[in-house]
Amino acid sequence: MSKAAQVMKIDSRKPEKGVVDKVLTLLSGGGVVVCPTETRYGLLARADGEETVEKVYRIKDRDRDKPISIFIPHAGFLRYYAVSTPIAQRLAALYLPGPLTLVLDVLEGARVPVAREGKVGIRISGSPVIAAIVERADYPITATSANISGQPIPVTIDQARQQLGDRVDLYVDGGPLEEPESTVVDCSDGCTVLREGSIPRQQIEAIAQEARA
Repeated sequence: MSKAAQVMKIDSRKPEKGVVDKVLTLLSGGGVVVCPTETRYGLLARADGEETVEKVYRIKDRDRDKPISIFIPHAGFLRYYAVSTPIAQRLAALYLPGPLTLVLDVLEGARVPVAREGKVGIRISGSPVIAAIVERADYPITATSANISGQPIPVTIDQARQQLGDRVDLYVDGGPLEEPESTVVDCSDGCTVLREGSIPRQQIEAIAQEARA
């Protein structure tokens, strides 16, 4: 029988160190945590290990062929995981940290088991909660929604608990979240908007056109 998942409240603007410490302890030990991002609730786990990545896929009932993005602290960490491009650099300078996922070719030799077809999605979150966690972790962290695949993405911790129950180790309650999902842009070869979210498609495409000029 699985252990009941703990719930802890957090100040989304000024995250308490004790809560962040608890999250990091669980993540470092292979645990899975639901946390608020700047858009929706996310499912966090170590993204550098096959076992923890498999655990996330299992919790979400997610097709193993579908990729999972990663959180990194800042754009300087891109070089450890992906091959950047001029368009990606331009978008990162304008929108990151923020609700933008950049899809890039995986760097040869990088340990990124969440990558699929040689590509990885990179997130630099504008959430103070995610920033406080990622800045102290010495590993990448999964950036995927805290839902069962095909189900609505939770905007409250109660919605996340209704879907995931005790499959995770900890729920971090930062209150209701109202922002749209992140915009996902494949910059590995040109600029293709895979999902329109907080940042409009037209805006992304205009910036890409300027970067090519």
